[in-house]
Amino acid sequence: MDVPDRQALAAMFGEDYERFEFPILTAAATRADVDEILLLLGERSGQRLLDAPCGHGRHAVALASRGLRVTGADRSRRFLELARRASDEALVDITLCQADLADLPFRGGFDVAICWYGSFGYFGDDEDKRVLTSYHRALDPGGVLVVDLQSPYRMIPSLVAGGGAKTDVQRVGEDILFDTTTLDPITSRYFGERIAIVGSGVSTSRYSVRAFTVPEITSWLRDAGFAEVQVTGDAGEPFTVLSRRLRVLAYRS
Repeated sequence: MDVPDRQALAAMFGEDYERFEFPILTAAATRADVDEILLLLGERSGQRLLDAPCGHGRHAVALASRGLRVTGADRSRRFLELARRASDEALVDITLCQADLADLPFRGGFDVAICWYGSFGYFGDDEDKRVLTSYHRALDPGGVLVVDLQSPYRMIPSLVAGGGAKTDVQRVGEDILFDTTTLDPITSRYFGERIAIVGSGVSTSRYSVRAFTVPEITSWLRDAGFAEVQVTGDAGEPFTVLSRRLRVLAYRS
């Protein structure tokens, strides 16, 4: 199976994503995410933070309201428009930039960069490695990159129980989304197909995301130039096979 191209990824994060995902991304969920980010980072008020990809700005706006100087970068013009609207409504100042993760237009200037909510690993391996190098370039010496990943072990029991596939069903009113996931153990990639039934219309999108073990993501980050890499579980505790998330902190020398 091939890794979807950017056009396919854009379709995945289009109207159906907004229809079914946005209701889950509540203010309470965002506050919990930001609490976890700041718990991992420690006190960072006043520091310059890059949120990439920033999506529709929920973390960028919340972090700016907590005292950080935030720049959000995303490839989607639609998401950037939503992020600007959210920052205006929250009366906080954030800088927004349309950019591709593999070629962020920054050469230093940031104390912190975050890649949150499982936003890393959607490209092929070579391009994903360029993404990590791009983060490294954006950070000043002593800066830290925080990456939030799904644990590579979390879905395996349900995949085994489902004969190699797992299907989640989500409803919003009368609309319904079927999200079927498989895992290719050779390439260590999850492949997903989403079928959305909205009104009388049916649309399909496909995606693929890399599953990382700790030694592998650590190696990739060191190859990208980071001097030290630390890993934790969901909220700073040791990472285990029971952890829901894999959080990685990579420090630039």
